[in-house]
Amino acid sequence: MALVTRCPNCETTFRVTAQHLKAHGGDVRCGSCAHVFNGFATLATVQETRADESSEEARADELLYPNQLAVPQEIIEETPSAGNLTIEREYYELSKPHKKQGGWVIASLVLCVLLTGQLIYSYRSEISVQVPSARLYLEQYCELLGCTIPPSQQADLLSIESSDLRSDSAEGPEATILTAILRNYAPFSQAYPLLELTLTDVQEQTLASHIFKPSEYLGREMRSEQTIAPGQEIEVKVYLDTGDLNAVGYKLFLLYP
Repeated sequence: MALVTRCPNCETTFRVTAQHLKAHGGDVRCGSCAHVFNGFATLATVQETRADESSEEARADELLYPNQLAVPQEIIEETPSAGNLTIEREYYELSKPHKKQGGWVIASLVLCVLLTGQLIYSYRSEISVQVPSARLYLEQYCELLGCTIPPSQQADLLSIESSDLRSDSAEGPEATILTAILRNYAPFSQAYPLLELTLTDVQEQTLASHIFKPSEYLGREMRSEQTIAPGQEIEVKVYLDTGDLNAVGYKLFLLYP
């Protein structure tokens, strides 16, 4: 059996070998009309006697290789028209991944989980405020860790609507009453803030200051409450003994620890 191919331009038939076809990935130049074509496209097999009879018409040495064609870098896959032509293939051995790589992946995943858990723990209060639907899951999370979800503490959303500092003659010449109204402008509940009171003299120099806890300025009926509801206003009243400070002014601020 012999291999032959036919030029699609001039219909001339040539005898070829596997080495001819492999030289340039199947691309050959016709020795009759100089047309470049792929020898695999019209590849066929014939009896050796027929090939000998047509040797004058089509000689293998008349099949030229294209001088300007780049040699393919990859091995050509076998095509259905290739007949009995055997094309060599290159096989590559795939190395197995090292077990150490799997260990690094597992360690990285564990670190990511721990970091995520730490962030959730640190910002659990903010998350419960911004995503109310997540509060139930945060409470379950805190049950495992033995923690609680503290109420929000955003001082910029609280306001001192009004305040007053005056003497209380009914209680004595040194008795003073501080009154104030606090309002929560946040769309969520917030923890009661601390109140910092500073007494000043004529030149606005500090004479004394004190930070009041919620348990000190809330009435008895409100001390059991932990938060100010959204839009809620509360009245603060604190009785002071200023002694002989002779304060003529004051400053009142709210803050969180």
